[in-house]
Amino acid sequence: MLLRVFTVLIGLVFFAPVYAIDWEVKPGECVVSSEDEFCDARVAVTLTSPSFIPLSTCLNIDEQFYDCFTTQKMQVDVRIAQDMMFQLTTRDGVRLDSFVLEHKVIDSRPQRRRVRLPWSVF
Repeated sequence: MLLRVFTVLIGLVFFAPVYAIDWEVKPGECVVSSEDEFCDARVAVTLTSPSFIPLSTCLNIDEQFYDCFTTQKMQVDVRIAQDMMFQLTTRDGVRLDSFVLEHKVIDSRPQRRRVRLPWSVF
């Protein structure tokens, strides 16, 4: 029994598919000054893995199928009005990795400064 379990574990280690992939999404975020603003951007998704297999890797954007890679780089024109999820999958739908492109709102108003000194006689 112990030998059978050991054989199964060895088989899983050596024959299970490995889905480690290196990739990058640029730009990595959208920065706006108010909540109702958006970014129109051309997002470059690049597969940097040395074991790149072009026809077996696909891209999903916000849980929707976009396209499969034919080269190592894919460019996508998007309107970013909220956080977007980019997912790499196999053609069979197995999720490999995901990345969240953030929609960040920053406060562009300058901080108020005190007009008078904190100490005063009057």
